[in-house]
Order: sequence, then structure tokens, then C-alpha cells
Amino acid sequence: MTKPENLGALQSQISAAIPTLDHGGYAHNIISTCLRMIEKHHGKDAANEAIRDFGLDKKGWSEQ
Repeated sequence: MTKPENLGALQSQISAAIPTLDHGGYAHNIISTCLRMIEKHHGKDAANEAIRDFGLDKKGWSEQ
């Protein structure tokens, strides 16, 4: 298993969760947790970039 602070792994988890956002479950929690971990380990700019890159601003997340 990769380290949780690995940016690529966190981005992959976000990417995998996005298609299930409209089906209920834990996708919102997974994405929010990944964004918090990106911010903690890679900085706020990296988290904001992930929000933009994945179009999460259109799905309820906002840049900080």
C-alpha cells in the first residue's frame, strides 16, 4: 500500500470516488478526507488545484 501522503495516490482516490457521488455512500467523505490530507502534506495550493482539476467546485467543494 502507498503512503497516504502520496499526492498521486490521493488524486487517484478522488478520481475513483467522483463517479459514485450521485449514488450515495461515502464518496463525499472520501473526497473531503483526501483533500484535507493533500492540504496537510502538500499545502493549500495543491488542494485547491485538485478541486479545480477534478471539477469539484461544480460538485459542492470550494477553494480555501
